[in-house]
Amino acid sequence: MFVPTRPRHLLALLWATLFIACGRRDAKITREAAAGASSESTQTQSCFEIVSKDNSPSARAVFAAKRCQGGGVTWAGILRVLIDRRGTSKPVELATPGWTGDVRILSVAGRPTRVAIDDEADAALFCADSARLVNDIRGDIRRLNAEPTELERAMAAADPLALECFPSGTSVESLLKSLTPPPPPSPAEADARKTGLIRVREALTKQRTWCWRKSGAEFGGEGGFTLHSDGQVSAFSATGTDTGSGRWTFEDDGRIEVVGSAGALGLHHFDVGASGNLGFNHTAGREELDPCARPVLPG
Repeated sequence: MFVPTRPRHLLALLWATLFIACGRRDAKITREAAAGASSESTQTQSCFEIVSKDNSPSARAVFAAKRCQGGGVTWAGILRVLIDRRGTSKPVELATPGWTGDVRILSVAGRPTRVAIDDEADAALFCADSARLVNDIRGDIRRLNAEPTELERAMAAADPLALECFPSGTSVESLLKSLTPPPPPSPAEADARKTGLIRVREALTKQRTWCWRKSGAEFGGEGGFTLHSDGQVSAFSATGTDTGSGRWTFEDDGRIEVVGSAGALGLHHFDVGASGNLGFNHTAGREELDPCARPVLPG
């Protein structure tokens, strides 16, 4: 689910910068769309992904000059500008199975099209129930990646804080003061967040210690950690030795945030999947942790 930029999100970014954090959120979207969203829809959701590793040298130079994050959140902000150029949009008020992120209905010359923008870490994902629109937006992204002047023009139409850019001479404090409060979530989004928190609380009532699977190493996970009731986190290796500490909090988007030192915890956001385990979605699928007990050190 998409969460508008807000002070807590900005602080999480600062933690990520300090601790070389990782953790990728919902970015994989199923290809089935809800019916009837667009008169030109084939009822099949079309998507494409923008990944920071594919940034052109000129785009990298622009992002560096503006001190931008340059990954998923930056491209997501640019995608919103490209959508706004095409018409007016409004949030979808009903549940949208198979769609994640900021799901909206875009009206172009009176014709409605469902669109969605999602982001996390180094990737942004754009989906629509119009293949034509997806191809057009993809073409715009290619042009912006190739033409730095056009990229700067698009970025100028977005809030620097939404792009997670820190222009020279600005401070976090000044950007926070200029932050426009995000709009309230739609009823469907509010229900999804409430349900997510209920599932997380139930999981933590049953289990406080979680271990990474081998695949978790790709996301900086190793060994496991215990989420203590006082909001503290203690991390341990596969052999049970201490590897670091940190804190955890419930997030208003239906997940928990875990922050700690690099190599032990980093920055992660966990929800509870269908299996009942903590985990998070990413562009290649889902990474889950297993309930476990901390290994006992010999002697």
